Amino acid sequence: METNQSIEHVLVNMNKNIVYKTRSSIMPALLLLVIGVIFFVVISIFEWSSTTIYPHLFLILGSICIILGIFKSFIRKDQYLAVENHQRLRAYEIYFDVNERDKLIRLTENGHFSELKSLKGSVSSGLKLRFLVTKDKKVCFSQIIAFVGFEYVNVSAPKQHSMAEAETLIKLERERK
Repeated sequence: METNQSIEHVLVNMNKNIVYKTRSSIMPALLLLVIGVIFFVVISIFEWSSTTIYPHLFLILGSICIILGIFKSFIRKDQYLAVENHQRLRAYEIYFDVNERDKLIRLTENGHFSELKSLKGSVSSGLKLRFLVTKDKKVCFSQIIAFVGFEYVNVSAPKQHSMAEAETLIKLERERK
């Protein structure tokens, strides 16, 4: 059985003149670390009575902020940005009935996205059309993914679409919500 690459894998390996990969900003993590240090500084600067709860509260809050800041600095999301306008590619998913698989593949390969409305939708995630698109819809990639044997399988290869096709996909996704 032929295995198709995911959209993300194709975006990472493609030429960097369309899309490039970055990581989310580290500023929220640094802000949490600074707030945690400020809590510890406040504890040490002021003289507290033995009956007040504030030093204990500041100690707990400072520890939580520092721990979250450390985790957030190491665990950051990957983002894909369009080179032309530096807009982030957002992921959308449209779910279809599993029995519509062949029709969905045929319609997406031929570019007949206006006919996707006729396909039976689904609430479950048995078969989905996943697409990444920028806000201005100039860059759009899609792929069909199916849930087979307790895992998601890429049914089709990722395909780049025009602005009109991206608008049709966005409109269909909003109607299906």
